[in-house]
Amino acid sequence: MSSFSIINPYTNKIIESRTNESLSEIENKLKRLNEGFQEWRFEPMEYRKTIINRLSNALNKNKDSIASVISSDMGKPITQAKKEVEKCIQCCNHFIKIAPKIEARLTEEMGLREPLGIILGIMPWNFPLWQIIRYMIPCWITGNTCLVKPAFNTVRIADILNDLVKDTRIFDTCMPTNPVTEELIQHPKIAGVSFTGSVQAGKIVGGISAQYLKPCVLELGGSDPFIVFNDADLNQAMEHAVHARFSNAGQVCIAAKRFLFDNIIFDSAVELFKEKTNEFIHYNDPSLSSTTLGPMARIDIKNNLTTQLNRANISNEQIIYEYQSNNKQGNFFPPMIIDGRSLPSNNVLYQEETFGPIAICDSFASPEEAIQKANDTVFGLGTSIWTKNKKIISDCTLNIECGTMAINSNVHSNFNVPFGGRKQSGLGLELGIEGALSFTGFKAILK
Repeated sequence: MSSFSIINPYTNKIIESRTNESLSEIENKLKRLNEGFQEWRFEPMEYRKTIINRLSNALNKNKDSIASVISSDMGKPITQAKKEVEKCIQCCNHFIKIAPKIEARLTEEMGLREPLGIILGIMPWNFPLWQIIRYMIPCWITGNTCLVKPAFNTVRIADILNDLVKDTRIFDTCMPTNPVTEELIQHPKIAGVSFTGSVQAGKIVGGISAQYLKPCVLELGGSDPFIVFNDADLNQAMEHAVHARFSNAGQVCIAAKRFLFDNIIFDSAVELFKEKTNEFIHYNDPSLSSTTLGPMARIDIKNNLTTQLNRANISNEQIIYEYQSNNKQGNFFPPMIIDGRSLPSNNVLYQEETFGPIAICDSFASPEEAIQKANDTVFGLGTSIWTKNKKIISDCTLNIECGTMAINSNVHSNFNVPFGGRKQSGLGLELGIEGALSFTGFKAILK
């Protein structure tokens, strides 16, 4: 049987080692979840709300300890880790609030929307609690049960969540290898799959799901543009730009990765971007409240980012800013801002997702060129535009290919708004009422 280790990315010390589970071991969990589903699917909405409220209270009570585990296991600064837990609490409370609206959609004039069964969640490490909560709570509220396969390096967060709801029979975790995970997707007791991760892995998950005719939601990579027009509040835009790129060390699917500035303001925008980045970033032990930038979550992620940068063939002159730190402990990767105006559009920094603190800057001469450059990617997750011009806002909204358009704000997932991507960024919806219905089946009733 294969095994894996959880490694603190700041100290590079092993926290603990685990053994992967076989399919036969997971079978027992599936049996328990299926039995739980047969009861849970018929529970009234008021009871489901009670269970979700109980979880919300438990998360609030254990907020500091959960944040500490997030910080130690994947290197997130403790203040950002606490905000992640708080967002999960808010998500629980939000779905409790909108439960009557969801319930109304489950019973319609022409038929019923029914839960499907056990939904397998294959979740990433960058938001180890939030990613599980945002798939789990909508599944729960529509009557499904959940089996989660967390990332190896953040399995302890899934364990904590499991402990908080272990008596419910509607949630469990598993740690199979990739080949066993593929078998698990095919398993007759798995009714659907929610996956967040790379495009390559998402295609495998989606392919198996399609082969076995199972619904799936895929939230994949992104290379989101952050577009600043010459009439924007530049100070506000650059303040947001820093957080949009460098929070969580840039390890965010919906992080802004390509910064497009109007020619007229390019120099002043870049200068302000540099200034505010330098003010924001402080690399140190993630457990310290003063730390704003932690290490890359795993050494392979750091190495991949280094490889991408080498392949991009960036000259020293093109590096506008590089964070200087005497502390290089752990999986440190220096945040940098790069002038990409002379780079071809097929450069790796434009055409691949850079999952780390690299900001690439380009310019445009017209709104039409900004839209063209925004769309010149295989991804279509989110876009942030900064302008007061209503026509530009309308043109960008209509013509930029993405799942979320943020106007004078950063792209983020909102509990009440369906979230999903276009092109290689994904398939299906999460969150909102529509996202909650992703794993329901419509039964028409003819009279």
